[in-house]
Amino acid sequence: MIVEPVQGEGGVIPATKAFLQGLRELCDRHQALLIFDEVQTGVGRTGELYAYMHYIYVIPQCGLHICIMALRPIS
Repeated sequence: MIVEPVQGEGGVIPATKAFLQGLRELCDRHQALLIFDEVQTGVGRTGELYAYMHYIYVIPQCGLHICIMALRPIS
């Protein structure tokens, strides 16, 4: 399951805590990964290191490289 905790291109609409907790429970029940797309909201842009940290606690197994690469020009 891939989700943006804060919908960036859709009007900067944050997900609710209940929605993200429900996704976490659903993914746990079905042994599925819950992936947060944090290219626009990661690296402290929302006050926490990642936006999902405002809502739920999970042990992250994520690649910070996506957020860092979003800040750097390719050429």
